[in-house]
Amino acid sequence: FKKKHNDEKQFTGFILTGIGAFIGFLSCVFTMLDLVPELRGFVLYGLTSIALVLILVGLYYIFE
Repeated sequence: FKKKHNDEKQFTGFILTGIGAFIGFLSCVFTMLDLVPELRGFVLYGLTSIALVLILVGLYYIFE
């Protein structure tokens, strides 16, 4: 039971880390393209912050 529970948490961690990395990549691309100048601050700071939080939570689940 304990092994199955830890495997589920680790799988969730990998999913969260992957989503965070993808959002970080999109943030980088959207910042470089500067498609909507009015949203530059949100894309640069908001999406990057969300990506970092997801990556850190995912790493917590992986290494816990």
